[in-house]
Amino acid sequence: MSDIEQILYPTVLSSLREDIPPVKCIVWKGDKYEAITFKVYPFDTLDDIKRMICTYYEDSAFIPRFVFVGVPLGEDAYSEEKPSSDTQYIPMDYLWYPNGTNDPKMTYILKNPRKLESDLRFVSSDGSWASPNIEPRGRSLIEQIFLKPRKGLIPVFHVFPLKFLLKEYTGPVPISEDDWNKRFAPYFPDVKTEGPYE
Repeated sequence: MSDIEQILYPTVLSSLREDIPPVKCIVWKGDKYEAITFKVYPFDTLDDIKRMICTYYEDSAFIPRFVFVGVPLGEDAYSEEKPSSDTQYIPMDYLWYPNGTNDPKMTYILKNPRKLESDLRFVSSDGSWASPNIEPRGRSLIEQIFLKPRKGLIPVFHVFPLKFLLKEYTGPVPISEDDWNKRFAPYFPDVKTEGPYE
């Protein structure tokens, strides 16, 4: 069929989903992990995935800005097993870079947020925010970020709500600016330093 014929006589798609695999998430709920699955379209955005998680649970703990969704690195990316404490992530809906660059080879890799370890790349010597470069990509399409670069595969996302991380936190309360910046801010860039709020 020529290009002109394709325009004049289009064929009807059997489904807008085409052959898109479902999105699978492993959600940490404080005392256990839970697996959930969503059907998505190639034109859904990464922000849509966070909204689907929130809608699924109907709980304020899952409001998108209070949830870290991580893409596991390496072999863990497609595993449906619960993550180990050594699992490393890049955030699903944004990327961090050293100040002054947006080089993909220098993207910051984050540790499992459950470790609550200090990450000194995000805090300056006086405890204030170090202002690394951030590349928001929540409005990017699933197709653009995951399907095309990964040959039609979508990784299994790991979901960590702030509410449950705060319950694990054993430091002084209220959380200091320094502690917030090095332990929580890399995972929750949309929560103000004075926060978090319930």
